[in-house]
Amino acid sequence: MHKDQAQTRTDRIHAFREELAALQREEVLVLAPEQQARIESHHQALLDQFAALYDVDISGTEKQLSWGMRIVSFLGA
Repeated sequence: MHKDQAQTRTDRIHAFREELAALQREEVLVLAPEQQARIESHHQALLDQFAALYDVDISGTEKQLSWGMRIVSFLGA
């Protein structure tokens, strides 16, 4: 896996979490607490691994900061 692939997977995990939350609010899908915990644990382990190995942005704030730094670097070059 490369950094770009890890970032893509990270973004997909965040999108999945948002969609799952919406489905649960709308009562379309209700997971058992054990299922929800297993999914959350698996995703958190992946995010921790991606952050450690590939220095990916695992939060929206980190992603905004990275984009800002890229723009500043580009303008400074």
